[in-house]
Amino acid sequence: MACKEDYSEKITGEDMEAALTLTEYFRATALKVYRRLFANESSGFDKRLMANYLYKDRGMNKKDISLLIGTSRSQLDRMLG
Repeated sequence: MACKEDYSEKITGEDMEAALTLTEYFRATALKVYRRLFANESSGFDKRLMANYLYKDRGMNKKDISLLIGTSRSQLDRMLG
């Protein structure tokens, strides 16, 4: 609808296929980013820097940060000082 500037309450099969394709694109891209950041520990990714950024600069809660970077809450508390 955004490209055609046409609004309709009806969702066609073509619309659904396009939405699924777009969703899969974003899912695949997110996996690439995740693998680059977290899967290869020797990549130089610094969990301490990321944890501090997410907690202090972005206001993310500790539970979500520990899940995201793959560490325990007690380890996270030590990282954050």
